[in-house]
Amino acid sequence: SRFLQLCGAGNLRVAYPSTAAQWFHLLRRQALDPVRQPLIVMSPKAVMQQDADSHSPVQALLQGGFEPLLDDRGVAADAVERVVLCSGKLHHELARARAADPQAASRVALLRIEQLYPFPAAELAA
Repeated sequence: SRFLQLCGAGNLRVAYPSTAAQWFHLLRRQALDPVRQPLIVMSPKAVMQQDADSHSPVQALLQGGFEPLLDDRGVAADAVERVVLCSGKLHHELARARAADPQAASRVALLRIEQLYPFPAAELAA
């Protein structure tokens, strides 16, 4: 939260990547972007080392790019009753809790915010 307080007028990028592919694409985007801005990456090592979701197939590394907002592909859009915005370790804890409850698994969508600043408002609206 200290870094988010320092943000203003697009002076920083703050990200919380949750998969190896997201890390790769974030660093690649930072290196190739002609606009130089400091990048602050917050991510607990435990999530990257222990969680099976963090291991991306080679296809995810070779194709695509950094996504500031990750959709919950495990839930049908027409069955969703509640959308929860979260990031990082909290997402993994909520996903485990949702998996334990079969009713919640089909009704609750967990959207991962991978870029905290600038906030991905356009992606969220889409």
